[in-house]
Amino acid sequence: MIRPLLAAAAILAVAAPSAAASAPASAGANAAALDEVLAPYLANARRIRTKAPAPRRPAAKPSAPAGPREVRAWAKHQGIAVSDRGRISADVMRQYQAAHGG
Repeated sequence: MIRPLLAAAAILAVAAPSAAASAPASAGANAAALDEVLAPYLANARRIRTKAPAPRRPAAKPSAPAGPREVRAWAKHQGIAVSDRGRISADVMRQYQAAHGG
């Protein structure tokens, strides 16, 4: 597939000896040369059918994450050691989400 395209490029380069020469005349010759090289590919090409893209469903809204106060209160009620300040461990968050259906 690359060789015919390279041949087309060579034909186009030979057809237009200088850029300053008459552009309209060489442009027609270049177009004809390109058409000739691409003709076998266009003759065997198949049209593709495109379907309209399926409408996108809106993403499900995630439930609002529990605030740290609720998680800490739940953890203390469950007897899980959790600090009063700072980040809540991922393990405690997983336990909270599992207990609350999240």
